[in-house]
Amino acid sequence: ATGIGGRPGRPEAPLVERPGGRDVQTVRVAALRSLGSQGDARAAAPLGEALARTKASPAERVEAIHALLALSALDEERVAGVTASLREDSSAEVAVAAAAYLARAPRRLAVPALLDLLEHADAQARARAHGALLAITGDSVEPGVDQGWDPAPGARSERAEVVRRWRAWWRAHSER
Repeated sequence: ATGIGGRPGRPEAPLVERPGGRDVQTVRVAALRSLGSQGDARAAAPLGEALARTKASPAERVEAIHALLALSALDEERVAGVTASLREDSSAEVAVAAAAYLARAPRRLAVPALLDLLEHADAQARARAHGALLAITGDSVEPGVDQGWDPAPGARSERAEVVRRWRAWWRAHSER
């Protein structure tokens, strides 16, 4: 038996796993992008599996999140997969992609993860999470909850107070 490009009597791994072949991550990212571009809701399950893969790279997770968003796969299982990926991978790229995805997800599923992202190490991730929170909560946020928000690294104490007020607001409004 031979693998792709193998010689008789000497099996080789498939192209995507063959040493010296195309970069495995590049192939995976392209495959995820392709799944998302098909417009077929059946692609959501394999995208969720790719997102949950323990050794998935940040680029793979980002592409899976973008593909799920392109498919409008915003059901509870997919949102749970995206939020789980945030616990698995703390990279800024994944956090930014997740914030964009969560901005379109059902509020009751998205807000807790977005509140956590307000405390992310990366300023851009914090800013995106903040924008997503404002978009998803709309006019229901009382004035003052958001007063003093600054995603900049030096504004840690001010930001902590705003996050505290957001969390209190969510506790009072999560059932609505």
